[in-house]
Amino acid sequence: MSALISYRDQSGAGRFRGRIAYLTETPEDEYWEKDLPDQECFKGAAEAAARRGHELVYTYVGDLSQQAELGRRLYNDGIRGILLRGREHSLPESWKLDWSLFSCIMIYHAPESVPFHRVASNHSGMMRRAMHAVHQRGYRRPAFISIEEISKVSEYRWEATYRQFLHLLFPGSPLLIHYLRAPRSASGTEAARFIHDEKPDVIIFGGGIWMARLLAKEGLRMPDDVGFLSLDVREDPSISGFFQVRHQIGASSMEMLDSQLVVDLRGPVDYPCTLLVDGQWQEGTTLLPLSEDEDARNEDYEEIEI
Repeated sequence: MSALISYRDQSGAGRFRGRIAYLTETPEDEYWEKDLPDQECFKGAAEAAARRGHELVYTYVGDLSQQAELGRRLYNDGIRGILLRGREHSLPESWKLDWSLFSCIMIYHAPESVPFHRVASNHSGMMRRAMHAVHQRGYRRPAFISIEEISKVSEYRWEATYRQFLHLLFPGSPLLIHYLRAPRSASGTEAARFIHDEKPDVIIFGGGIWMARLLAKEGLRMPDDVGFLSLDVREDPSISGFFQVRHQIGASSMEMLDSQLVVDLRGPVDYPCTLLVDGQWQEGTTLLPLSEDEDARNEDYEEIEI
């Protein structure tokens, strides 16, 4: 795996240059008509593909009955590389494509049985850093709120890391995990009720930035009434948390795939590895600021690792 990541062909001789399929379960018209975060991932992969002399082609998987034909069509069209957009509810091993014809990289997490190298957000690393961030700011009763469908994508890595660091950094604090059940329009009321009943002093949210707006509509002031940290701040500079660098995830996926194409590594691999891309911290205004004393201590601060 390290050889694939570090490989760089300086001469360019013998390298495959051609069309690469970005294989996804979302129809193309639906993909582009919505403001989907994954579009940044596609753009990053497309730019990296162009730098390597490839063309990235958006490719809809379609229904299962047509996937064997799709595989033949891709191969006959000269496609030898596939970026496989991972989803939690459909496994590539259940698809009918002949994977031995293609070099493949999985983007984002998928069940561990999927036999391809993959690139994904570092969910565990972001939650570890989130727990340290709220601890350093004096919070002592953190809660994690999310939507279970989102947590499934990372195989509940956020929750597992929250549990670990809750006991390490917040001894005696209760386990406060809540999955939203109400429709989004009513989920602000549901979350506000949870905050009123359980009394966390800070919320770590796994579903983007919209919850901060809904909580504000419920009359909660952040950070005065409750702190708020999002694990996916998108492009709102007012929200404290992490910006998932999807553009870099796409670019890294394409770089890895290009290396596989150079050495003609096709089909499933015996020992799948995952390259984790860290999110970027955004200070925002929804958490209490670090005190000057805390800033000074952080110069020599070492985070607890697991």
